[in-house]
Amino acid sequence: MENLNKNSKPYLTGEYDEMFDAAEIASMAAEDIVAYKSSILYEMEREAEMEYAKEEAREEGREEGREEGREEGREEGREEGREEGREEGIKLGEDKAKLEVARKMKIRGMDLGDIMLCTGLSEDQISSL
Repeated sequence: MENLNKNSKPYLTGEYDEMFDAAEIASMAAEDIVAYKSSILYEMEREAEMEYAKEEAREEGREEGREEGREEGREEGREEGREEGREEGIKLGEDKAKLEVARKMKIRGMDLGDIMLCTGLSEDQISSL
């Protein structure tokens, strides 16, 4: 059995290795064959466990990545919302200021065309003040 675990035949490859191993196994005592097969099963179980652990780790990493992506998306959305809110607030303030200026100009009796030119408001908007 020890000969199977050593690489004492570097000149043999592929199917020759398999044939050599099969011949060596056939010449083993029954208890050595059982021990050999047990060691193979043990190694296969270890490989399966390692593959399972790797897949679990990959999935955990994917989930962490998805969560980080969602959080980044939420933060980006919040920032965009704040920016849009600031822009909307500025626009509302500017519109309110234009209406106030137009109202004061109208009270002072200024020409409608001059008010429209200075404020950018329409004739209807100024007339409704």
